[in-house]
Amino acid sequence: MKKYLTPYLFTLTFIFGLFMIISLLMVTITYLLPLSSATYNMIILVTSYIVIIAGSYLFIHFVPSKPLIHTVVFGIIYLIISYLACNGVSSILHLFLKPVVFILCCVIWSVFSKE
Repeated sequence: MKKYLTPYLFTLTFIFGLFMIISLLMVTITYLLPLSSATYNMIILVTSYIVIIAGSYLFIHFVPSKPLIHTVVFGIIYLIISYLACNGVSSILHLFLKPVVFILCCVIWSVFSKE
């Protein structure tokens, strides 16, 4: 049980922890340097997708077996948590697109890690 639960918790902590750190840095930057809201939102979205891609690599690296099944389960868990927390979601499109990007990146990472 521990070997299956650890990748989920580690990846969730990594993704949401970096989201919080990046948001905190962006708030600090907006106080020091005036940014338009469109620029602020674009930076947040781009960095959130970069964090999702990095999180997918970590997840595939730590999953012991059947990575695609665990990837879909994690995508659903991430969708539910993001919906409840509204963490970094500026529209409903990004709410559903982030788990899809996570799943696609995990599939790509798992294909390339087999070689």
